[in-house]
Order: sequence, then C-alpha cells, then structure tokens
Amino acid sequence: MKPLAGSLAAIALVAGASSAHALTVHTAPFIGVVTATNAFEAAPAGCCYDGTAGYTEQGITATYVGRPGTITFGFPLNGARTWYPDGGGYGYTRLTFGGPVSAVQFLVGSGYAWFDPAPFLFYDVLLGGVSIGTGIAGGGAVFGSSGFWYGFSGATFDEVRLQVRNDGGAAFDPVAYEAGAFDMIQIGAAGVIPEPGTWALLVAGFGLVGGALRRRREALAA
Repeated sequence: MKPLAGSLAAIALVAGASSAHALTVHTAPFIGVVTATNAFEAAPAGCCYDGTAGYTEQGITATYVGRPGTITFGFPLNGARTWYPDGGGYGYTRLTFGGPVSAVQFLVGSGYAWFDPAPFLFYDVLLGGVSIGTGIAGGGAVFGSSGFWYGFSGATFDEVRLQVRNDGGAAFDPVAYEAGAFDMIQIGAAGVIPEPGTWALLVAGFGLVGGALRRRREALAA
C-alpha cells in the first residue's frame, strides 16, 4: 500500500500547487460553472444611488470607496443595469463575496469616449486586507462599447478593488480620478476551467496512481 499512498500524496501536492499559484489575470470568460452573479438587475433605475452603502446580489457586494460615490445604473453593458460612478469619482469599486473565493470574472466599461486617451483597468486583489496582486489588467473599456471581460484566479482572495483610468498612471491609486463601469460580476468554485499547465500536472499525477495500482496487482498475483 505504501506506493499507492505515496502516489495519492503526489496528487494532493498537484492539487495544492494549483491553488498556490500566483494570481492569474484573465482577459476572457474562463469560469466553467458560475455559482453566483451580481448583474445589478434588481437595482433602482437611473441616478442617484449611494454606492458607498454597497449593493448586493447573490452574496456579491459592490461598494464605491471614495467620493462622491454616487452610482447610476443608466447605461447597460449587459441587461438593463450597470454599476457606474456618475460622472466618475475619486476612488475605486470594491468587490466582496461574503468570504474567500478562487475565481471571479466581470464585464468592464467606462465613461471614457473613444477619442479620449485609452483607458486601462487597474486592480488590487486582497486576502484579509493584504494585497496578493496589483497592477494593470489591460485596456479597451470605453463608453458605448458592450464591455470587455476580465477576471482573476490562481489564488484565494476575498476582496477585489477596481478602477478604470486614462491618466497614464502606472499603478493602482485609491484616490485617483476614475470612471469604471462594471457588470455581470461572477464567481465560481470547482467549475473553474483549469489552465493547460494544471491539466498536465493532473494527468501526470493520475498516471502515477495508475502505475502504482498495476504494480500492486502484479505483486499480489505473484
């Protein structure tokens, strides 16, 4: 039984390795099984919602941290409602999930027009108030578009801070002027589609288990 136990331990290490990876930034939908969605469809129409008080659907909460924090649900990226700080704001949108998660994806737009300098999505992802990944996810989120998908996986986190800016900054700035619009915030668990590297590790691990079982049957037959 020892070879089998050792192989099972190897599988456990493979599974643990996938959860210990550094934060991965996604630029397309990647969650295979969605377990909760905040699409803002039950939100009041138009302006002016107090975003600093937060808004929750299916356990996912969006809060505006900064000023003035006035949210309008006026121009949709998907459905009839989208979260957007009316006229922009000095701060960021904070997403929380009622506890730790390992994958989130969402639609991103902004109040910036096509002829403005290109806007970019800035992010800060945290666990227990400690940043585990921050930077610029990408660009293209302009007013009037149907939105662009972004997301994070590869680590455990309980808070995501987002802002869309076109000021040429190089880092997330919690007090900068921004105009990010967000919709279809989704989380998933076991349904996350594994990255190709993770599939390779899992296949190798199962191969070890199969080999151990064959050797055990041969030993018993002898």
